[in-house]
Amino acid sequence: RIRAASAPPVVPQMIARAAGAVFKDCPDCPEMVVIPAGRFVMGAAPGEEESEKLPDNVRNRSQPQHGVDVASFSAGKFEITRGQYRAFAEATGRSSAGGCFGWTGSKFEIDQAKDWRNPGYTQDDPHPVSCVSWDDAKAYAVWLSQKAGKGYRLLTEAEWEYAARAGTTTRRFWGDEGAQSCAYANGADQTTKAQVPGWNFMIANCNDRYAYTAPVGSYRANAFGLYDML
Repeated sequence: RIRAASAPPVVPQMIARAAGAVFKDCPDCPEMVVIPAGRFVMGAAPGEEESEKLPDNVRNRSQPQHGVDVASFSAGKFEITRGQYRAFAEATGRSSAGGCFGWTGSKFEIDQAKDWRNPGYTQDDPHPVSCVSWDDAKAYAVWLSQKAGKGYRLLTEAEWEYAARAGTTTRRFWGDEGAQSCAYANGADQTTKAQVPGWNFMIANCNDRYAYTAPVGSYRANAFGLYDML
């Protein structure tokens, strides 16, 4: 997911947009949403990771909680799609080498035979691009900046959490219950259990209809008007 950085201080290019406004910098650029400035408490509350049954090896990365002030910025309304990334890859000749980190049926590991064109499951252009690295995402933002004539970059960790929470203080932007996730997010659920070989942990008791990726915007937006943040 990308954000629009501040444009150079050239008066004719500066456009004041209110929080919540949706815009595009070019006809085939990503839709962007203006996020208001604000302050939020970043990180997981004490006891939250234990009650959510997070594996020990991924705990304690979001503590201690602390207050963060965030300036206004613009963020992608949706994830970058496979079609949008394909336009970048074809225009720049970007290599797809590096493999893909995915589920093998018993564990997660890198499969060098996989890439964003062939992630190991069915996708088409409206799906979010997968099997791309941080360097790939950064290169896409640089290319988009050149294409649109505006500055784009990746969100910081604080900006992403602020945008995902969208003013809420619950564990998820829709509330505390993971079982409600299927209306708001594409996660591990009963569809995953039925269709993904070997997957038998952290399964929500609901059905979001997609075992792997879903077309962007398939679920409800958060209060900032952003989709698929979780």
